[in-house]
Amino acid sequence: MLRCLVADLSRKDFGADRSLKNLKKFLPYIDALEVRADPENPPSPSQVEELCGTGFSMVILSGLSSEEDILRLLRPEIAWVDLEEGLSCPTLEKNAAEMGIGLIRSIAAEEGLPENPGERVRRIAATGAIPRITCGPRSSGEVLELLKIARSLRDVKQKIITGEGLFAFFGRIAPWLFGSMMTFLTQDEEALESGEIDPHSLERVYGFSEHCRSTRIYGIIGKPVMHTRSPHLHNRWFTGAGLDAVYLPFHVDDVEAFMGAAELIGLKGFSVTVPHKHAVIPLLDYVGPEVAAIGSCNTVVRTERGWEGSNTDFEGFLKPLDSLVPSGNIRSALVIGAGGAARAVVYALVGRGISVEVVNRTASKAESLAVEMGASWKNIEDVQGAAEKGGYDLVVQTTSAGMYPDIETDPLPRYEFNGAETVYDIIYAPEKTIFLERAEKSGAVIIGGKGMLEAQAEGQFELFRKVYSLQAE
Repeated sequence: MLRCLVADLSRKDFGADRSLKNLKKFLPYIDALEVRADPENPPSPSQVEELCGTGFSMVILSGLSSEEDILRLLRPEIAWVDLEEGLSCPTLEKNAAEMGIGLIRSIAAEEGLPENPGERVRRIAATGAIPRITCGPRSSGEVLELLKIARSLRDVKQKIITGEGLFAFFGRIAPWLFGSMMTFLTQDEEALESGEIDPHSLERVYGFSEHCRSTRIYGIIGKPVMHTRSPHLHNRWFTGAGLDAVYLPFHVDDVEAFMGAAELIGLKGFSVTVPHKHAVIPLLDYVGPEVAAIGSCNTVVRTERGWEGSNTDFEGFLKPLDSLVPSGNIRSALVIGAGGAARAVVYALVGRGISVEVVNRTASKAESLAVEMGASWKNIEDVQGAAEKGGYDLVVQTTSAGMYPDIETDPLPRYEFNGAETVYDIIYAPEKTIFLERAEKSGAVIIGGKGMLEAQAEGQFELFRKVYSLQAE
């Protein structure tokens, strides 16, 4: 699979020295360069010559629809010219063939999927050009359809299929999952939020150059999910254990559609984060006793029994409290939230004999969780205002309020800490939420979510490693 860096000449800042220097710094991580021209302001031959001279072994010229403009820019260093599917350019085709330049024919859909892609791809391939689909899946369901399209085109050996945006981001890291010969990368090292990735991250986080079609796929599902640090942990551990595996983020809005996609790509296991920890359970073939008790699943692996669910959250949550719970320093706790993470937290605390009260924006959910777990509950208004001295030994924040990118959100803005409690926010991005900042100012001991993240991830990795060994036998 080729790694292609996009040099987008339509960007106003591209001509700055910084952009050109950026191209060269990515050379060790890149196989090709796409010079994406601005059709309203075509580049000059000298601009293309300069870009072709940056050291890349293969160059793609794209973005232009005028045969005259393209002919003016042809150079021996160009490997492919990318044209719209139906654009007639007989002179260009003749000249390109004489210069040994190949053609790519593009099918594009900015939103959703293109119409009749299979028929169109085969028609392009029959001409000797490389078919290229660029589209923007708007849901997990459309990602599933795109994977089905890719599978139906397995006999077309040379093709490019790129899904733009968050839902198909995993294909940037593992283009072979879409049957694509190439992935496209950005110079922007802060582009994850838009569903793009830069060459450094592709290599350093995901180890792209070490992977191939036989690499086993693991990952994490959630919405949002691009902020997650889990790929940094699991990919490092896979490499350290000498396992040919990669762990990818999957932005998912429909768990059932994702499970269909998981079957098509041969997913071996995945982590589950908000808001899918409960929704995934009915779709599994077997769940462990802790999942049945908590009603929340954060880990799924593929075994001979099918999809098997576990929960490592509750043990991961307790690890940062190891020195406090056994000593008896925590006898009472307030838990904010009633979602999947809160269920694991309440389960863990009640199981250690701690008196727990649950509050949630929707009181009925707090009541339901408390009754089920043997805890008590309060209306959220009842815990706003000043906390009595010695009221709670531990306050745990389990919602997504304050999580990146909505870092200004406080789940209990009128709650006043007394400074005698321990305050634990399971969010890890940012490392210190507004909620924790307020608690720290009061003198309270604070615990961020990084410790829980790493502890629960270690439990997940052991499950992934175990199923990897079983699948290898």
